[in-house]
Amino acid sequence: MKISYRKRIAISFAIAVLVMLSVGVSIYKSFRVMSTEKDRVDHTYAVISKLEEVLSNVKDVQSSQRGYVITGMEEYLVPYHPALPKIGDALVAFSNLIADNPAQVKRFDELGERVKSRIDVAAFPEHADAADELIQKADQCLYKAKQSGRNQVVVYDPKMAKA
Repeated sequence: MKISYRKRIAISFAIAVLVMLSVGVSIYKSFRVMSTEKDRVDHTYAVISKLEEVLSNVKDVQSSQRGYVITGMEEYLVPYHPALPKIGDALVAFSNLIADNPAQVKRFDELGERVKSRIDVAAFPEHADAADELIQKADQCLYKAKQSGRNQVVVYDPKMAKA
């Protein structure tokens, strides 16, 4: 059985087309996987960026509080007031970014509590109008936290002053 020259060319051409199609499909699948992975990496960077924004604003609030408590000078509160709403906004945006990941959502609740404890032990002007009064209220919170056990945080409550 002899295959004619034309049939050999046709068969070779068909094989070449099949190989090219399989390579094309393989490349297409690789690009889809790469695109999906790129989206995941971009999402991760967005989450990290938002978390860094929260941290930066918390640091601004803490330094402002610390500067005010130490010196009693209200100039130290300049970054405090704009940073507070930014923390809330960044936390909302952060929670939206991680809503698809139950493990991160669980850790987010802990993050929210830690952020709150960092800035709300006793805060100006919500809990006190003067540095001495703020220090006294913060000390009450720290003493109460110490009584509660290790790694406890107590946020100032006006009921504490009556006790």
